[in-house]
Amino acid sequence: PKTLEELKAMKPFEFQNYVIDLIQGTHTPTLVGDHGIDGYTLFHHDPVQVKQQEHVGSPDMQKFESAIRQQKKTKGYFFALGFTKPAYDEVARTKMEEGLEIELWQVQDLITTETPPTLL
Repeated sequence: PKTLEELKAMKPFEFQNYVIDLIQGTHTPTLVGDHGIDGYTLFHHDPVQVKQQEHVGSPDMQKFESAIRQQKKTKGYFFALGFTKPAYDEVARTKMEEGLEIELWQVQDLITTETPPTLL
């Protein structure tokens, strides 16, 4: 996909797999019942969550935070088509109060760069 419209047109699991492959991550073994983790970064094995939504909000961040804690990790990556202000606020709050770091990435930013990042 080269446009936002093409990203939106993808089937959900196709979108999820595309994003994880794009960042050269590893997939979770199950597609359903993954407890909020869709994959992991390659080297540090940090949790990755992917949502094919434009308005990912604070409740999604809170669920992902819980999933990261269950994995006993301190960092995670969340990929979506867009995030709400409350999502950014929740990420900032969690980092300040608990030291849990979540990087928010808009998927369209990944496809507009010549070389998508390999997350360590």
